[in-house]
Amino acid sequence: MRTRVRGILRYWPAAASAGLLLLAFPPFNLGLIAIVALTPWLIQLRTASGKEGWKSGYLFGLLYGLGQLWWLDLFVARWTRSVLLGLVPYVAASAAYAVYFGLAGWLIASCWRRKQAWMIPLVWVGIEVFRSYLPVLAFPWGILATPLWLYPIVNQSAYFGSIYLVSAWCVLASTALAMLMEGEGFPKTRPLLNGLLVGLALSLLRLAMEPETKPFVATVGQPGVDMAF
Repeated sequence: MRTRVRGILRYWPAAASAGLLLLAFPPFNLGLIAIVALTPWLIQLRTASGKEGWKSGYLFGLLYGLGQLWWLDLFVARWTRSVLLGLVPYVAASAAYAVYFGLAGWLIASCWRRKQAWMIPLVWVGIEVFRSYLPVLAFPWGILATPLWLYPIVNQSAYFGSIYLVSAWCVLASTALAMLMEGEGFPKTRPLLNGLLVGLALSLLRLAMEPETKPFVATVGQPGVDMAF
C-alpha cells in the first residue's frame, strides 16, 4: 500500500501543473500563469520513460479535465434533477479528455530523451489541434493560450498562426524555464529564448498595426426561458 501511495505521489508535478493552469482560467483569471504553468510537469518528464510519461500526462489531463468540464455536471444534474446522473458523464468525459494528455506526456518524454526540446511546443500544439477537431471525440475546451485574451501584448501573434501559435509560445516559455531550472546553460536554452523573442516581436508588430474598425449596431434578446432545459 505504501509503495503504491509513493508511486502516485511522485507524479505530484503533473498535479501541480494542472492546478496552476486551472488558476489561469475563470473564475480565478490569473491568465499570465498559463505561460509557465507546465514547467513542473515538464521537469518531471525530463527523466520519465514512455510509460511514466503516459501516466503522468493522464493524471495531468484528468485533473485538468475535471476543472475544465465541471459545467457538464451542473448541466446534466439540472436537466435530470439528479446529482449522481450528473457525475457520470462528467467523470467519463474527463477520463476521455485525459487520454489526449497521456499521449502528450508520452511524446514529450520522448522529446526529452532525444534531446529535442524544441519539439515539445510542436507536440503540444499538435495534440491541441487533434483534440479540437477530431470528429465525435473532439474536446476543444481548455486551449492553453485562452486565458491570455486579457493580454494583447502577448496574444497578437494569433493573427499569424491562430490561438495555437500562442499556445506553442507558452509551451516554449515553460520548456525554457524547465531547462534553466534543471541547470542547463544559456547556450542550450538560447534557441528557445530566441523563439520567445520572435513570438513576442510578432505580437508587438501586430499590436502596433491598429487594424481598421467599423461600428455596428447589434440587438440582443432574452426570451426569459432557459431553452437548454
